[in-house]
Amino acid sequence: MNFVILISYYFVLLLSLIGYGYCFSKICLINLNRYNFSVLGILGIIFLTFISYLTNLFVSHNFAHNIIVHIVGISIFIFLFRKKLFCTKKFLKFITILFTIFCLCLLAKAHDDFGWYHLPYTLNISQNKFQFGLGTFNHGFKTPSSLFYTNSLFYLPGINYFSFNFTQLFIFSFSIIYFFKKILTSYKNNNVIFFFSTFSLIFVSIVFYRLGEHGTDRSGQILLFIIITLIIEFIYSNKINYKKLYLILILGAYIITIKTYFVIYTLLLLPLIFYIRNDFQVYQKILKSRVVVFILCLLPLSLLTQFASTGCFLFPLKFSCHLGLDWSLNE
Repeated sequence: MNFVILISYYFVLLLSLIGYGYCFSKICLINLNRYNFSVLGILGIIFLTFISYLTNLFVSHNFAHNIIVHIVGISIFIFLFRKKLFCTKKFLKFITILFTIFCLCLLAKAHDDFGWYHLPYTLNISQNKFQFGLGTFNHGFKTPSSLFYTNSLFYLPGINYFSFNFTQLFIFSFSIIYFFKKILTSYKNNNVIFFFSTFSLIFVSIVFYRLGEHGTDRSGQILLFIIITLIIEFIYSNKINYKKLYLILILGAYIITIKTYFVIYTLLLLPLIFYIRNDFQVYQKILKSRVVVFILCLLPLSLLTQFASTGCFLFPLKFSCHLGLDWSLNE
């Protein structure tokens, strides 16, 4: 693939992600700093994942579908940029860092499972609408991931399936910038956040820098570092910070869609429950929030893909399976 085409699409899709991320933050009433491009980018990925799940029920993610989706995202970004809601200087710094990370990540080959089921599964979403019984093809098709659905939206003319690792690359890049900013803003005020952010930046940069090692696990693991950072900030803030609380819930729900076994990390909510304790007004506000409504829309769509592939809502847990269906796996 021509490098110029690849990098051009990468940055065009970045604008779409930022546009959708800003729109999503406003829909869910999360008052983010408009210069926090890394978090806006992650929220954009999550919102596009929801769009991908929803639209694939009715249509395939072909060129026409994906062009329309990204024209909307880019239009939102251009509108916000013209309204001077984004700082040009800070955004140029942001894309400069992303360009550097992008070039370094090109040195690695694709994950070993890419040709086995990542590529076929994602390409199938691009060519066909929602299907049942895909889990009978091979073991990889029994474990669908939201990463496949998001990557299917990057199937565009001129780049085709060469963008099917972009979601993992965006998550990796956004996290690097996120932790770097946390280090710069916390080194004078909070030693715990500073040291954990430094550790996270070093660990992610050294262990996860090879894009070829990013299957469907690494992206979720990277986001777990961000969730833990937010939990530490929430507890040390000595007040109920709903913005951080909403981000924790959204990211937590999203990583479950990446790999269902990440559901075990809901145990990370225990420190938050212990911190809030019996303040029922907080729980009431959370339950009535738009964030919870979004999560209750996203998770069932993710579970539906599991059920359609295997007959199980949480494969391979037997109690979640319906073995009598035509497309169900055998016991």
